[in-house]
Amino acid sequence: MIINRPNIKDQAEPSNMMGNAYKQLRKLKQPPTKIYVNNIQMPLPICVWMKVQSRTCKRQLVDSLHELGLWESYDSISIMDIATRLGSKIINNYSNEVVCPLQLRTGEFVVWAAGIDHKPSSTTSTGSFHGTVVVVEVVVVVVVVVVVEAVVVVVVVVVIVAVIVVRVVVVKVVVVVVVKVAVIIIVVVVVVVVVVVVVEVVVVVVVVAAVVVVVVVIVVVVVVVVVVVVVVVVVVVVKEIIVHVVVVVVAIVVIIVVVVVVVVIIVVVWANGQLVFAGV
Repeated sequence: MIINRPNIKDQAEPSNMMGNAYKQLRKLKQPPTKIYVNNIQMPLPICVWMKVQSRTCKRQLVDSLHELGLWESYDSISIMDIATRLGSKIINNYSNEVVCPLQLRTGEFVVWAAGIDHKPSSTTSTGSFHGTVVVVEVVVVVVVVVVVEAVVVVVVVVVIVAVIVVRVVVVKVVVVVVVKVAVIIIVVVVVVVVVVVVVEVVVVVVVVAAVVVVVVVIVVVVVVVVVVVVVVVVVVVVKEIIVHVVVVVVAIVVIIVVVVVVVVIIVVVWANGQLVFAGV
């Protein structure tokens, strides 16, 4: 990237499929851009060494080429030292139109960086890098950490005190509420039991009184009917034969007995039904 420059316009035509042909290269209207500057050009052995090392990452190959006299050994030149020096030089001189992300300024503390890569389509040095960088000054970081720790301590103390106070208050309130609820439940149960007993007694008394009244009324009605029938029969059949009178009297007596028995059975059945319905 440093050698070939970030501008894609300097690479578009030579890297084009049509531009790879020899006759097409002769038709290029603009001359090729001069990439290298003589006074700042990197020594050829170091340049080749860095390219091979970056592509292969094999020390054996570097040592083999060193034995052939092509460049320095792996131990004498460290790729990490060279990369560090180049990066520091670029960052310190980005104002001289050297490619560098403007966010990485000196005197600031970089806490995190991710996704920084080269953008070949950029036409300016400021847009050649893109990605995400979080930069925070050291003083700001220390102040923020101290403030956060103080806030955490205060919150913990407040929470502990609040828990102690709430526990005492809650215990007292819970005891009072439980006692009140128990008293209310006992009173309600006693009232319900008393009401149920009173209702059952009243129902039994009313049912018994009703049965007695019905029986008395039925007996009175039957007696009145019998007397009326007897009087009518006596008046009508007084002149008839004694035998007919006896037969009629016997029939009437039988009818009366049957009616009384039926009425008593009906009253008893009805009274039992009322008692069962009342829950006795």
